[in-house]
Amino acid sequence: LSEGITILSDAVAQQPDRVDLRLNLALIYLQADESDAALSTLEAASDIAKDDSQVEADIDRLMLIAEDPNFEQELGEITDLVNAGSELSEENMEFLEDAMERAPLFVDLYILLANAYLYFDEVSDAIDVLLDGQKVLPDNPQLAATLAKALWLAGENELAFECLNKALVKNKNYVPLLALTGQFLFEDGQDEEAKAFLNRAEALDSQDPVLRDVRVAIANSVDY
Repeated sequence: LSEGITILSDAVAQQPDRVDLRLNLALIYLQADESDAALSTLEAASDIAKDDSQVEADIDRLMLIAEDPNFEQELGEITDLVNAGSELSEENMEFLEDAMERAPLFVDLYILLANAYLYFDEVSDAIDVLLDGQKVLPDNPQLAATLAKALWLAGENELAFECLNKALVKNKNYVPLLALTGQFLFEDGQDEEAKAFLNRAEALDSQDPVLRDVRVAIANSVDY
């Protein structure tokens, strides 16, 4: 690791405006358990990120890891709980909320917390979390897809379609948005329109997990 640190440090000195070099250097510092050096490198990277939300999100995530070496492990455990449909403890919820405050561009935190609420039919809380996320990440397609799903569950069908349509303007090839639009159109009785969106999603990525779930949901409703 020391050799990698030396190489990347030299590269950063020669090309100080390369954010990717600073991020790679920070990663090696983290692997070497040099958290303070990683933090200072990430802070410097943040100064030259130039309003690139994805890069800034990566910086936010790495800063959380640099500040707390156990962050990724704990986040992974919470993710497993949510995916298994298990209820999160108050401590788990506080962990996510604290991380969101410190890393507002880390979209996975909003999605995870919203899904935790959705599993237990706390739809209004999920919607609030996702709307907070959209304040800082207004064009993020993952947030829009999850928000549309929450609005649909809340019976706000018109708002759900509005959310999907607005997101598709800037993310026309994002398969989860296409798949959900197809599902909601099908459930709204607009079969031909639904088929068009689902066929487009299928052509882009037939293995997308959201599309797979939509297929199952539609098949189950038809069988029923």
